[in-house]
Amino acid sequence: MVTFGEILRWLVYRVKRSYFRLARRLLRGDRLLWRSERKFRALLEAAPEAMVIVDAHSHIALVNGQAEQLFGYKRREIVGTHINDLVPERLRAEHRSEMRAYMRDPDVRPMGLASSSTGCARTGPSSRSRSASARSRPTRGCSCRVRCATSPSASGPWPS
Repeated sequence: MVTFGEILRWLVYRVKRSYFRLARRLLRGDRLLWRSERKFRALLEAAPEAMVIVDAHSHIALVNGQAEQLFGYKRREIVGTHINDLVPERLRAEHRSEMRAYMRDPDVRPMGLASSSTGCARTGPSSRSRSASARSRPTRGCSCRVRCATSPSASGPWPS
């Protein structure tokens, strides 16, 4: 005959075993996610172009080292600010309308007028002619969109 204590011991053993199995699966998932994020950030930093990644509300989410050099800001200063802070005052209204049109129809396209982009470095507004492209893709499991702008040949800061 099986006693109540044996049943209770067996039940505790099974629950404990299931708990540890679940914990191992969750921790393994965290490790995989951490590795994947580390690879993504390494690729972002290895890109020769300045990359500015903006969320659906037009706030800067990520920048790479080339973008730091290009605009003259440290990462902690620029992440979280609105993208319009990098656009000269005279072009902000036009940029806002272009961004709205882009959000309605996100696709890879050249940025700027006639492939010339103008930006605001830390020292003030200045312009430098360069081509750029923008890309938007919805993230899996989320209805938000992320926009990424790149600027080839961003080897130095904006000229004064």
